[in-house]
Amino acid sequence: MVKIIEEPRNQKKKAGQVTFEGDKVTISLNYSLCTNCGLCISNCPHNVLIWQDRAFKENKHKIDTVGISDLSKCSVCGRCQEICKPRAIIIK
Repeated sequence: MVKIIEEPRNQKKKAGQVTFEGDKVTISLNYSLCTNCGLCISNCPHNVLIWQDRAFKENKHKIDTVGISDLSKCSVCGRCQEICKPRAIIIK
């Protein structure tokens, strides 16, 4: 398991979506669209995207979801956004 090294300075939440803002990039993850296939994680050359445990209050189950480890490592290559068929990742 990868430990989160740096918490994003600014994290905004919308229903089903989390946006991480860094100095040079903003990444939005839409969990309503994400199928947890892991292609974004395996194609990220800098290990910015990771698996993380996420608990849901309503059903008390934990599942692995895509998360951000260290946004400062992102080179804004766009591989994660390109490989994501359901368009759950948006890079700005």
